[in-house]
This record gives sequence, structure tokens and C-alpha cells, in this order.
Amino acid sequence: GIESSMLDGFNGYLAEQGQPEDIKAKVLSILKNHYQEFSKNSLEFQQRFSWAKTAKEYDRYYRQS
Repeated sequence: GIESSMLDGFNGYLAEQGQPEDIKAKVLSILKNHYQEFSKNSLEFQQRFSWAKTAKEYDRYYRQS
């Protein structure tokens, strides 16, 4: 996964670049063991980066400047 869009072991796994067997093993692990957990955690994680929250943070930043 992309490091900035997930937390390794929380809502996905980081895989070794150029290592298809590592990617395969992690995808299979998610599908067999962690799908529900990672799905729930992904929804929680994405709320940290909503457009509404980002807009509020930018507004606060520019008002302080």
C-alpha cells in the first residue's frame, strides 16, 4: 500500500517493492483473516482526511498567519 494512505497492520499492509510474492501473501492474508477489521479501520482512518476537516485546518492556518 501507499504509506500516506494507510497504516501498516491497521488498515492494510505495506509490501516490499518489487516483491510479488510478498504482495501476494499480504493480499491473501487480508482476504482470509483481516478483511472486516481492515475495512472498518479504513473507514475510521479516512475520516481524518475528509475535505471538510482539511478545509477547516487550512482556514485555521490562514487566519493565524
